[in-house]
Amino acid sequence: MRYADASRRTQVRRIGEATRRALADYGMEDAALRLLCHEFNTTFRVTTSDGRRAALRVNVNSTHDVAGVTAEAEWVAAIATETAVRVAEPVLTLDGRLATSTTCEGIDRPLAMVMYRWLEGRDLGNTPTRRQLEELGAAMAQLHDHTRDWPSERIGDRPIIGAPLMGEPDLIVDNPRLTAPQRSVIAAARAQIDEATTSIFAGTQQLIHADLHAWNARWHNQTLTVFDFDDCGVGTALQDLAIAAYYLRDNADHEAALHRGYETVRPLPDHDPAQYEALVAERNIVLLLSVIDSNNAAIREFLPDYAEKTVRRLRRYLRCGRFEL
Repeated sequence: MRYADASRRTQVRRIGEATRRALADYGMEDAALRLLCHEFNTTFRVTTSDGRRAALRVNVNSTHDVAGVTAEAEWVAAIATETAVRVAEPVLTLDGRLATSTTCEGIDRPLAMVMYRWLEGRDLGNTPTRRQLEELGAAMAQLHDHTRDWPSERIGDRPIIGAPLMGEPDLIVDNPRLTAPQRSVIAAARAQIDEATTSIFAGTQQLIHADLHAWNARWHNQTLTVFDFDDCGVGTALQDLAIAAYYLRDNADHEAALHRGYETVRPLPDHDPAQYEALVAERNIVLLLSVIDSNNAAIREFLPDYAEKTVRRLRRYLRCGRFEL
């Protein structure tokens, strides 16, 4: 049976078996595995016999190969040594590699894997404080400063995401799983978004996190740590801010706190408000693409509801020029 057609329970079992085999690359064959997340990708907590813990991510839906994941881990390692931003440092394989791969029943390509040291604390999640969001904004600005002048060879094999739909193929225009009226609204929104963002994407681009929201940040002993760099790629600073803002659109004070924190390090990127709103709205379309393209059983079932919610939001955006959740 294809992996995409299997139940969640079967998918987790298959990924767990594949991960168990790959632990030999780290000399951790006898470590205990505990499932942490089975959504876009699958992440396990790894606990060794001597009590060491780590988080191991298997790129199930993400198509980044070992070279791409290695470039991600290289940036994270550089952040740890060259900036004040706290991150989960990568764990090397026995032969010194930053990433490895495994094979899984029902998936016809190798799955890249990366292991990071365990982070103590709690995710900011759905209830971040203003102070925590200010810290998140400041961390983002420091990351932007860090890669502002990086040459292409230091960026490595990370994708170009400063483009419409973050460079992903359009799986919406003729998709039979969406209704014709839904596709029409999304197409109209895309036309408005593309018109607004053309000059932004034509400007300066650099390596960005591209998914720096409250569920990818952890708080411990009054200190922020950021993680999950799987989406990082070459894009724009404003794009990074807009992606983070998407998740805060229910609370204007929280979005303002993110901006305040950013401005403690560097000015907000120059932009027209319409460009910023377009990038926030595009985030919803990109997330819809990830649902359409997912091989996760539970996420695939979620598509009808999520598509209708997306269309309602985009209709409002087309009417008033502001994206709201």
